[in-house]
Amino acid sequence: RGHFRGVRNLARTNGLPLQMDDCVVGVIYGASAALNGFYQMLDQEYPVYAGAVFWEHLTGDPSFYEDLICAFEEVADETDGSALLQTTIETLAAEIAGAGTL
Repeated sequence: RGHFRGVRNLARTNGLPLQMDDCVVGVIYGASAALNGFYQMLDQEYPVYAGAVFWEHLTGDPSFYEDLICAFEEVADETDGSALLQTTIETLAAEIAGAGTL
């Protein structure tokens, strides 16, 4: 909330027109109905957009969110992260064992 006040003050100082709907809070995934109390509190002062609504507001494209999800799915299908996962598990196990907590 303080960041938006700073933006408004800077715009006023520099004589720039700033509308209330120029300042929004965007949540890159999810739905507005599922937002926690923090976002609900922010939504009383600034519009909070989540998921598909956020991406449409940002891009003007109502199908952008769906296209973005499909692109992530394609990359995930093409990527085998099992070696990285195994290395991470082994590294964490070694750190835990070295700390004497295992």
